[in-house]
Amino acid sequence: MTLVSLQNSILLLELSHFRIISDKERELPFPSDYHLNNLGSIIHSVNYKADTLGLTIEQIASEYFVRICCGHKLVDGNKRMAVISFGYFLEINKCSSAITKTKLRNLAITLSHEETSNVPVEVKVEYFHSIINGSFLY
Repeated sequence: MTLVSLQNSILLLELSHFRIISDKERELPFPSDYHLNNLGSIIHSVNYKADTLGLTIEQIASEYFVRICCGHKLVDGNKRMAVISFGYFLEINKCSSAITKTKLRNLAITLSHEETSNVPVEVKVEYFHSIINGSFLY
């Protein structure tokens, strides 16, 4: 597996990581390979944006989390995949966050709730980023 790396040494997620994630989380119901392939467009767009705009690790993590959570690319498990992907992204970059999994789950529910469906995804990314900014431990 080849890791995509930005000039500032941030390792980006690839679609192949989602198969590793699903292998690590076998006890949970996980999307099939067919449905995981639907995440490819999200991963590609976040990676392109990260590379083009020189985003920070916190900004990239926010983009992945919100876009996977709210992108509705999976039949089931979008929020769960967002939480797990957030953790895996930090893991491959050898850092962690003081944000708990419970808080991440609650944020995923809030961001994808029907009441927030009219809020643009960019606003959701900024909101999530404001919450996690400064919480990363390197």
